[in-house]
Amino acid sequence: MPPGQVPGRYWIPALWDGEREKGWRTAVDPSRAPLYLRRPDAWLRMIDLPDLEALYVQFRSNFDEGDEKIAPFVGAVSKRLKSSPPKNLILDLRFDTGGDNTQNRDLMREIAQRVPGRIYLLVGNYTFSAGIASAAALKHDGGDKVTIVGDAVGDRTALVVGAWGTGLPPGIQGLLCYQHRLLEPRRRLPWQSALLRRPVRPCACPRSSSRCALR
Repeated sequence: MPPGQVPGRYWIPALWDGEREKGWRTAVDPSRAPLYLRRPDAWLRMIDLPDLEALYVQFRSNFDEGDEKIAPFVGAVSKRLKSSPPKNLILDLRFDTGGDNTQNRDLMREIAQRVPGRIYLLVGNYTFSAGIASAAALKHDGGDKVTIVGDAVGDRTALVVGAWGTGLPPGIQGLLCYQHRLLEPRRRLPWQSALLRRPVRPCACPRSSSRCALR
C-alpha cells in the first residue's frame, strides 16, 4: 500500500484506484466474490435473499462514513422489519470495526422481536468495539433464536466502556465506567460502576459557559 494511504475496505477482490492503469490484475474475479465482499465502497447494506427466506443486513461501521449516514440506514431496516418482516435474518458484523453502538442498539432489539425464524449473527477477527457490543446486544435480546457463526472477535469480550456523568456538583467531573462480559452468557459479570472526580478548569467550550463537559 502506498505510504500515507489509509485502508478503507477489507479483503476486497477489486483493484484500487490506479492499479488497473499499472497493469495489475486481481487473483479473484470481483464479479464472483461472495456476497459479503461485494460493493467494497458500501459501509451499510440490506439485501433480500429469497432462496433462504432471509434478509441480509451488513454493518461495516457504526459511524457515519462520508456521505453514507447510519441513521437513515437503520431507519430503512426498521421500516422493512415492520412492513414485511423476513422469516430469517442474517446480520453480518465481520467487518464492523466499531463506532457508536447506540446508533443501532434499538435495531438489535427490534430484530430480535420481529424476526420469527432464525437469526444468524456473523462475527470475526475484524469485529471490534461497538461491533462487539452490537453483537452482544442482539444475542442478549434474541437468546436461543440467535446463532453466532464465524471466528473469534477482534478484541476481548470483557468490555469496559465509559461515559461522562451529568448532574454532578459544579466544578466536579464524573466518569462512569461499566464492565460486562460480552458473547459469553455463561460467564456474565455484574455491571460495575466507578465515579472518578477531579476539578474542572473553566474554558471557552461552547457546550458550557463555565466548564467543559468533555475535559
